[in-house]
This record gives sequence, structure tokens and C-alpha cells, in this order.
Amino acid sequence: MAGPAPAAAHGGRAVVEELRFFLRIAVYLVVIGTIYWFVSYEVAGTLLLLFGAVATGFFVVAARISFQPKTPEDLVPRPPSSGLHRMTGVFGRYFAFDDENAAGGEPTEAPLALEEEGFPESSIWPLAAALAALLLGLGLVFGPWLWIPGLALGASSMWGWLTQLTA
Repeated sequence: MAGPAPAAAHGGRAVVEELRFFLRIAVYLVVIGTIYWFVSYEVAGTLLLLFGAVATGFFVVAARISFQPKTPEDLVPRPPSSGLHRMTGVFGRYFAFDDENAAGGEPTEAPLALEEEGFPESSIWPLAAALAALLLGLGLVFGPWLWIPGLALGASSMWGWLTQLTA
């Protein structure tokens, strides 16, 4: 008999370990931000920690929406659970406090199943563009004798980089 479908075994869509990692960071930042507020009553540091938690949580939500498993075979089904484990399953799954690796030592979920893409060929144009950006930045400080060559180098590196992509 085949086990339950992976999504059904996880109460919907599965959460991979990479996203759980960022979710734990968000929870940590909220806890530390709260403690920091009551210890120091400093607004700037507390807001920094809490906005970091919001940003990390936003990343988890966006990544969960964006990175869907490609096929059902990308996820390995978990054995069915019962009792108290089922009641605390949501907390355990999302924060990875359940002992999912105890049975065989192997994780029950594949990492984010992203398609592998080839690397572009090596090129000198990114280095030229970086040098152009450096010259433009320094030209803002020291004058046009740096930003004028930066513009010329930037235009030529952009042309070379774009024409290389079509070749």
C-alpha cells in the first residue's frame, strides 16, 4: 500500500528545511527584540531587530509561494503519526522540533527542487562594468576627470556584455 501523498502528509504543502531555517531566524529576532526592549528601552535597536524579523518572515512567505516542488517525487512522504504528535505537528514541522530523522537518519524532504541552470561563459565585461561603476562613484567625489572615463567604459562594457549574450 502506498503512503499518503506528500502534501497530504504535511497538512497541505510541505515546508522544506531551508525555509524552516529562516522561519526560526524570524522567531529568534522577535524574541530577542522583545527582550532587548524590556532590558534597554532603546527604540532604534528594537526596531532593527523587529524589522529584521519581518523581513525574514516576508522572505519565508515569498519563497514558499515561489519555490514549489517540481514533481511529487521531489518530496518523500513521512510515516503517518497519531495522538499528541499530530496535535503539535504544525509547530513541530515549521520549526523542525519533531524528530523526523530518527528512523533512517535521512531527511524526509528533498531540498528546494530548483531546476539547475548552466553557468554563462566566462567574460571580461562584468569586470569592466565594475571598474566603470568605481570610476563613476569616484567621479562624483573627485570630479569629471573620473566620471567621464567611467561613462565611456560603462557604455562600452554594457555594449560588449549585451552583444556577448546574443553570440
